[in-house]
Amino acid sequence: MTNTTGKTPEPAARVHPIATLFPGYFALVMATGIIAIGAKQQKIDWLANSLYVVAAGAFAVLVVLFVARLALYPKRLAADLTSHAKGFSFLTIVAGTNVLASASAVVHGWWTLAEFLWWCSLPLYVILLYTALTSAVLRHDKPGLGAGINGSWFLLTVATESVAVFGALLLGHHPSDFLAFMCIAAFSLGLVLYLIVMTMVFLRWTFHRPRPDRG
Repeated sequence: MTNTTGKTPEPAARVHPIATLFPGYFALVMATGIIAIGAKQQKIDWLANSLYVVAAGAFAVLVVLFVARLALYPKRLAADLTSHAKGFSFLTIVAGTNVLASASAVVHGWWTLAEFLWWCSLPLYVILLYTALTSAVLRHDKPGLGAGINGSWFLLTVATESVAVFGALLLGHHPSDFLAFMCIAAFSLGLVLYLIVMTMVFLRWTFHRPRPDRG
């Protein structure tokens, strides 16, 4: 349509990158930390040490960015956390924290730091999991199964098992019946969540036409 007013249209307001920061970026810490642990187990110390630095640096940067987003753009963050499509991506924070904890213990033997990170991950797990899950269950404007579920829902299992994995490492360092119970409970819960999500994903595959714009 021709502009008859003679005025130049104003450009759309630019959104700051922090405002739209994708919640799943802690997957960088997860992947890098896992390879660092594997390298240490294969006695490739130089690679393990190098990747640990990358994982720890990425973790520190992402923590600052997410805290900044929480402080500056709380409504956008809340909208993502309560979204079917993005809500469970926040659980990469939990998994990334526990992978870094495991890497700290395995690569460098820093058990105090590792245990501190694990204890930090527990309240994060409860807050992020129950906020996203409660919103998905209680909201009125629910999307259909084809649009509402994607691969990020498997982070329900990944985050839960990350708690169990480092708990098992810690169990070998500090034996405890209560800790053993926590590890078994977390492992069992993660398995149940996997079966539930896999069933829903299978239903989506078989009863909805695949779309390239949906993960």
